[in-house]
Amino acid sequence: MKLPPILIGLASGALLSACASNASMPPTALARPVPLECLQTCPAPPTLALHRQAWEAAVFSWGAACKALHNDCVRAYR
Repeated sequence: MKLPPILIGLASGALLSACASNASMPPTALARPVPLECLQTCPAPPTLALHRQAWEAAVFSWGAACKALHNDCVRAYR
């Protein structure tokens, strides 16, 4: 009964080699460097003196504003 483990090994090896050499996979995208002018620091985050729910909402809007500022800067330089 050594035949089933051999067949399992051959089948898994064939599947792994087929996945590794799949020509339909796109090449990995290279990240473009961020312009140095866009590495600005965002304004200070909200203070911890707020209630938890208010602080979470303030941090969420602060993060969105920082991301928008950064994205606008990157778009301006490209």
